[in-house]
Amino acid sequence: MGIIESLFLANCGITVASYLPQLIKLFKDKTDSASVSLGSWMIWVYTAAVGFIYALFKNGDLLFILSAGFTMFFCAFVLSIAAFNRYMKFKIAGRDNISLLDMMSSRSFFIFSKEPKSRPVSARIKFDE
Repeated sequence: MGIIESLFLANCGITVASYLPQLIKLFKDKTDSASVSLGSWMIWVYTAAVGFIYALFKNGDLLFILSAGFTMFFCAFVLSIAAFNRYMKFKIAGRDNISLLDMMSSRSFFIFSKEPKSRPVSARIKFDE
């Protein structure tokens, strides 16, 4: 591996690391993340997807495919978490001032929790004979 390939690989790692502060902020955010522009992230997902498709079908360079794929994945991940915070978090949690991290640490957040789900109690109906 030459110096150019090594720099490009390091650039891929720096790019992935650059998404982590935004993701941490979104996971800890107790609001609806209104300060995060969904429109901008949608554009970044689109451009990253086009870059990935180009790398995959036209370029063929493995490092470029990996870099474009990681960029597309993390752009989509940030967009997904921001959209979840904006539109779903408070509907699921039923209250304000909760972060996604708080929700994930709650046992009731996960569908496959280890606690058995309670069954509704049915009332016995007596029929006149």
